[in-house]
Amino acid sequence: MKRSKLVLAGVVTLLVATGCANRPKITEEKFEVPKDDKIFVYVVGFSEWRDSRPKSLREAELSAQQEMAIQQEAHVMEVCQRWFNDVNESSRDVFSQTLKSVTSSMVHNLKASDFTFYTQWEGKKELVRAQVVMRQPKGEVNDALIKKLESEENLRTKFESDAAFKALKDEVQEYEQWKKDHPGE
Repeated sequence: MKRSKLVLAGVVTLLVATGCANRPKITEEKFEVPKDDKIFVYVVGFSEWRDSRPKSLREAELSAQQEMAIQQEAHVMEVCQRWFNDVNESSRDVFSQTLKSVTSSMVHNLKASDFTFYTQWEGKKELVRAQVVMRQPKGEVNDALIKKLESEENLRTKFESDAAFKALKDEVQEYEQWKKDHPGE
């Protein structure tokens, strides 16, 4: 009895190990993603689902939207770092919450600019992997942030006098000029 349990456990372990070892990997290096430039931030999102391309695509888009919000917040914080360090904690909290609110609302309806599917079969089940690329202009986020900050009376006067405000405005103007130079994009 004891011996049959050991044999059974060994066979199960062998089957699991062989199945895992033979499972092909889906690589994430399928897209050539452009590097961020003066106008756009680019991100990639991935997702895997069994037997469902639409679910895989939607989850990959959600993944990319989350990454876009993180990247846009990081960009604005980099531009505003000196100002952010010079203001009091209350102003920093309001600014941080405003920034999170703006980036979240800006990426909510963002769709993939490019996507692809990869499939692999595991027995009779299809494993679908979606990969998406999203891009978003820095100027759009900066413009929305500036408008929101202008409505916050206590931050507006502090922020408008700083070089960070001018830097964000400059990026908005660069984006507006880019839109004029590239109609329809």
